Amino acid sequence: MEPISEADRDRLLTAYEHEAVHLEMRDVYATNIERDRFHTWLRGEELDPVAEAEWWRPWFELMRRNREAGKVLRRLRIVSEPVTDYIRFECLDAAQLVAAGEDVRWLPRRRASTLLLPGNDFWMFDRRTVAFTHFSGDGHVLDHEVTTDPGIVSRCAAAFERISRANLTTTPVKQARQALGARLRDIRRDAGLTGRALGGACGWHFTKVSKLEHGRQNPSEDDIRIWCDVCRATDQIPDLIATVRAIESMYVEWQRHMRAGLKRSQTSSVPLYERTRLFRGYENTVIPGLFHTAEYAAAILRFWNEFLDLSSDVDEAVATRMERQRILYVGNRRFVFILEEQTLHTRVGDTDVMLGQLDRVLAVMSLPRVSLGIIPALAPRYCLSQGSFWIFDEDRVQVEGVSAGLDITQPREVAVHVKAFGLLQRSAVYGPAQRFAGTRRLARRVEQERWM
Repeated sequence: MEPISEADRDRLLTAYEHEAVHLEMRDVYATNIERDRFHTWLRGEELDPVAEAEWWRPWFELMRRNREAGKVLRRLRIVSEPVTDYIRFECLDAAQLVAAGEDVRWLPRRRASTLLLPGNDFWMFDRRTVAFTHFSGDGHVLDHEVTTDPGIVSRCAAAFERISRANLTTTPVKQARQALGARLRDIRRDAGLTGRALGGACGWHFTKVSKLEHGRQNPSEDDIRIWCDVCRATDQIPDLIATVRAIESMYVEWQRHMRAGLKRSQTSSVPLYERTRLFRGYENTVIPGLFHTAEYAAAILRFWNEFLDLSSDVDEAVATRMERQRILYVGNRRFVFILEEQTLHTRVGDTDVMLGQLDRVLAVMSLPRVSLGIIPALAPRYCLSQGSFWIFDEDRVQVEGVSAGLDITQPREVAVHVKAFGLLQRSAVYGPAQRFAGTRRLARRVEQERWM
């Protein structure tokens, strides 16, 4: 291994071609670049929004360029529980990293005992180069070393993937709730109160205290005020309320997510699409985006542009969505989709748009890596799913609603959606029974309407 300066290490973040991964295993970091921000937050003071925007600007700009070049950045963090103040601070910053386009995940340290991990944090670039960071005991950076030794790179890559396959808690919602709950528990204990006593003093059932402390329920701002009043910790209220608001902001509201434009909302999913090898999707209203024609996509994006009061360039967003469809043809990926018959009937655009889209569906069915089933309206039902969802490999589910979306990574929740998808597959028809009796018959009907 060879010494490398921090500046040279940072240059690797712009020079990699496909994927960068970062493994972080410490509970405390004392890096100079964020020291002032951390201590301001630790004192319970609000971080200046203007200064924060300027602080994050270089990273957002770097990530924007990397996303546009089709690059992926994955970050894994191993943390002790209860978490340290620094990790609680990181939970808040994680929302910014995700917004920039990173995939950020956490693993409780007790689950890492059998994973045989490296001794130091590292960055790995394109599975060819590894840069290790050496820290002092109190978390200050000492120096960096870099290697391209195939054996070391291979072991680091294997270690990173072992963590990826472990029972990960995806940032930011669940981990942030758990960190907040641990802090509330400390405040209660410092006040010398049992959970039952605190519940009684707050006028709550005692089980609410347990739910809040274990991160199973997010407290309201009034809950925070009551908790701190009873525990005589009113000085903690401003910081705790700021934490609650940060957690609530991690729920993806479409209007906020798309405020930077429809084009960005399309590009933000590119890293996830690039690394996924098995796509499974269920749609009950419209054709999935991967199968859209440009005209069909434009009609849908124009609706959302107006509905959410945006001022986006729809043409740019459509072009980005069309470019995203290249994953249907490159790489070793499989696509398994189940559509309700209604998706073929939902009128999007005019007759020409519908005819073009139905023809596109027929073409997609012939792709060797695509399995497309359609559930007839009167077919026997084995699952009564109420909303569309997509499953990415075995570890992530995305559910879209009218005003917001959910990003699910809890293994039990993912397993429920996988089970539901299997039942939906049983209701679907495939091959000629679906291809001709469904889409071609509907195409003829739409064509007839043209002349009515």
